[in-house]
Amino acid sequence: MTISELLTDESKWTTEVYARDAAGRPVSAVDPTACRWCLTGAMIRCYTDPDQADAAEAKLLAAWARWEPRAHEQNPTASTLTGWNDAFGRTFEDVKALVEEAGV
Repeated sequence: MTISELLTDESKWTTEVYARDAAGRPVSAVDPTACRWCLTGAMIRCYTDPDQADAAEAKLLAAWARWEPRAHEQNPTASTLTGWNDAFGRTFEDVKALVEEAGV
């Protein structure tokens, strides 16, 4: 499964934790009860093989660098994919577009 197949709509996305269950409680990204994931949690869930995870992260970082080449200078708290996912004003549409551009 890819991240774009997992995060098909906003109801499957979250912020501030890697994953949540149906009641909104934080759970592990690989917990069977997880039904909502942040970008990093989705990567953990979808790419359990370390080589696949590294490749997916590299693709996401490359796409993100094209979008926001000076993101760290402008907003140090959003200088990681997790921070970017959780940044104030971030939308599911932003996350979905990045995932689609990265091809993960």
